[in-house]
Amino acid sequence: PGPGGSGTSLLVPESRAFPDSDDLLGEALLALSRSGSPSDREVLVSLAVPSDEIRWWHDVPTGPAGAASWTVEDRLRGAARRMLLAAALASRAR
Repeated sequence: PGPGGSGTSLLVPESRAFPDSDDLLGEALLALSRSGSPSDREVLVSLAVPSDEIRWWHDVPTGPAGAASWTVEDRLRGAARRMLLAAALASRAR
């Protein structure tokens, strides 16, 4: 949460390569389950229900006429590609 925000703070590992990744994921799920925030409940439900839904956003600085710069757009496409690949690999592993 940002300054003055009152959200659940989670530490989620980037990958399972970290030795404590299982502990961190368990703590994150526990924190979400104890939270009364509707958005935290939504995350838990989304994790529990098999789905092909992917939602994400990225704040992009705008250039002239509201267009994003070429490098920012390229990074955004790369991030989307990596996220979709991770989702595909995760669903294949199930």
